[in-house]
Amino acid sequence: MQLDTTTKIVGLISTIVGVMISVAGYYTNLKLQSLETRLKTLDEVDKGMDISKKEYDLSPRLTTEFLIPLARSFAAEYNDELKRTGTNSRIAIPMSALSEELQVTMPNWANRKGLMTGNACESEGLKARQIITLVIKNIGQTDASDITIKALYKSSPHKSPAQSWQEMSNNKAIPYYDLRSSNDGWKSITFPVSDLRGQSSPESSRNEAQIVLASVSGAATLFGTIIVPIEISWKNRITNKQESQSIFKSELSHLRFSLLGAEIGTACN
Repeated sequence: MQLDTTTKIVGLISTIVGVMISVAGYYTNLKLQSLETRLKTLDEVDKGMDISKKEYDLSPRLTTEFLIPLARSFAAEYNDELKRTGTNSRIAIPMSALSEELQVTMPNWANRKGLMTGNACESEGLKARQIITLVIKNIGQTDASDITIKALYKSSPHKSPAQSWQEMSNNKAIPYYDLRSSNDGWKSITFPVSDLRGQSSPESSRNEAQIVLASVSGAATLFGTIIVPIEISWKNRITNKQESQSIFKSELSHLRFSLLGAEIGTACN
């Protein structure tokens, strides 16, 4: 009787141990399967990151920078480029109205006329005439094509491009760098920019584009047609997708300081 009971107990213990081993094996397999799934996921993520990195390394990447030369310097550079190449492919004026206005005013700047506005003995003082331009470069490896700029524009209320005007809000003149939120009489325009060669091209063939946007004196005194860029877009041939970025996002402080720097101030106190 004791032997039979012992045999049953041993058998029961063996069964329990077998079940425990089976359960442990089952959960171990589950853990292994889960671990394997996670490793596969991580491997896929790693491969995806590697592909994204390669796409980023090879893709065209555009940078924008506001360049705001004094009026006489701009006129000299424009005329030199015209004499040297017969065209102004590097300095582009996107609207015919703005181009015609500059053809009227630039000869005066070249002869040192109309380079200042205001009166030294008045509250606003003297201001230097400047041209707002946007310089676009491609720092990526491959060429950038199908480049366009989305912008706002408004014509001067005066016939003469030498007569100044201001955009007003609550009896205050709006500075150029805040005009991008204006809507009273402003119209939308999208214009193309020439293709930009990438860093994989020979250095001699790499290029940049300089777009003329506005003629100003200080931050809020405007002349002629005014263009305010909003967004730049281009075709990424690596991903076959259209990409875009805001223009003012990183350049606002530089633009503001450059325009305020032209406000020389009073000299009669």
